[in-house]
Amino acid sequence: MDDVDPASLVIPEHLLASLTTPVEREPGGGRSGQPDQENMESSTGYAFDHLAAARTIAGLVFDQLFEPATAARLVGFADRQQNALTLPEVIDVCAKKVFGTPAQAGMQRSLQRQTQRVFLDAVMTLGASPQATPDVKAVVMASLAQVKATVAGMKDADPVNEASLRQMERDLTRYAQNPMAPKKASAAAPIMAPI
Repeated sequence: MDDVDPASLVIPEHLLASLTTPVEREPGGGRSGQPDQENMESSTGYAFDHLAAARTIAGLVFDQLFEPATAARLVGFADRQQNALTLPEVIDVCAKKVFGTPAQAGMQRSLQRQTQRVFLDAVMTLGASPQATPDVKAVVMASLAQVKATVAGMKDADPVNEASLRQMERDLTRYAQNPMAPKKASAAAPIMAPI
């Protein structure tokens, strides 16, 4: 879980500045009109999007944890193995990691906001998956009800963080009424991911 800790996701400013892409590019991105694999498109234009990078990293963690077959194994193995890790425990540990102690102000707080969103999207996607078992779906609904109560009780002086919390609360309310997979907040891993 250290991989989604805001302190672990911080990219120093001198590296962020060096990751800025050149502004002069041919139409289509690449030098020959082909997509440029070295310069990924970003919501921030030519500036490297450190928040998208955090969402991608968090997605790599949470999408693996909350995959339907993995979740079903956690439910099934709890019956077969004493002291086995359970799906409710996994969701609870992740929720406490991302919604627990608020990160320091500034960049770390913004990075925490990204991990919170990706965590919620991953759990909601699991619960809405046609491959999820009825037990997995039930656990997801119960766990998200607890997360919603946590989020509803959170307040933040920063207007962007507060807006994000209220949006998550609205999304959780809608999900409880109609469990559908949300649009993914995390970007796909780069084309040539070293994994």
